[in-house]
Formats: sequence, structure tokens, C-alpha cells
Amino acid sequence: MLHKSIRINNYIMYQCCNAYSMGGFKKFLQSQISNVYVHSLRLGSSENEDSFNSFFWNVNEQVDFACKLLKNDTKLAGGFHAIGFSQGSQFLRAYVQRCNDPPVKNLISIGGQHRGVYGWPHCDGSSWTICRYLRRLIDIGVYWPFVQNRLVQAEYWQTPLHYESYLNQNVFLPLLNNEIPERFNETYKRNLMSL
Repeated sequence: MLHKSIRINNYIMYQCCNAYSMGGFKKFLQSQISNVYVHSLRLGSSENEDSFNSFFWNVNEQVDFACKLLKNDTKLAGGFHAIGFSQGSQFLRAYVQRCNDPPVKNLISIGGQHRGVYGWPHCDGSSWTICRYLRRLIDIGVYWPFVQNRLVQAEYWQTPLHYESYLNQNVFLPLLNNEIPERFNETYKRNLMSL
């Protein structure tokens, strides 16, 4: 909701709660904006479970879970402003495109990988050969169903070397980005344009 004085009253962030991360940002917002309500989504029953889920819980299931959580928060019923950091940015965009109830009024995306990621730029292996083999292993297995359904970062991995594999086997990002013409989702487009 907005105060009549144009002051932003509701924010939401798609990652939780560590004091040195999103929890710290939540505290900062609350110290800067009087009477602000900040709902930071926790995807699990503890900070540890939330962190684990940010790596190993299927993104589509996370977005469905977020849709239910937000719909049940009566303080957000009139809509809210959303802030997403890193992968939380595209997950919040997925919320907007897929359910958007309650509606997002403004979406702020900071450091989101909306077109995906590729590569492993700073491999800390002791030799270049080890890094090269690790990169090849990722390229080989990133689109396997087992990996796609269990490793969050694989779900927004877009390799330019195997673009058709990305389109056909990635379970999240190509659909969210409406990159597959025969599966184009008009609701996704309409909801995103409502921001």
C-alpha cells in the first residue's frame, strides 16, 4: 500500500533473513522509512533451510510456494513494491509473470540473471587443467533432468554452446523469458507489462 504522501509502505524481498545479507537490508529499510512493512520470504523453517533451498529446491516449486505465502499475507492484499537481489530478482519476476496476486506495483531487480548465466570465471583449482575439466563436466550435465530439477543455478544456466539443449531441457528460464515460440505465454507478458 502507499501512504497518501507517496511514501512507499510495502516492500518484499525474495531471500531471507541473515543479518549480513537480506536481514541486514530489511533492517536498513525499516530504519530509513517510517511505518514500512517488509516481508522477506523465508523458503524453509530456518535460515539454514532457507540457504539450502536457495541452492537445491526446484525454482518452479519455490515460485509456487512464494505465490501461496504472499497471497496469505493480508498486509500485502492491496499490492506491494518488490525488491529482488541476484537470483531472487528473476524469482520475483517469475512471481509477477505467473501469479501476481497480490499484485506487484514496482519491481526492483538488483544483480538478477534474467538472461541466465554461463561459465565458471574464477575457478579456484590449483591448475588450469582441473578448471577446464570442471567446466566441461558442468557443460555435459547441466541439462540432465536430475540436475535441472534439483540444482537452482542450473535452472537459469544458458549455454551458448548448446542453445537448443537450453531451450528444450532447461525447466525454468526459457519458459520465463518466453523464448520458445510454441510455448509463448501471453499472461506472462501481460503481467510483466502491468508493472
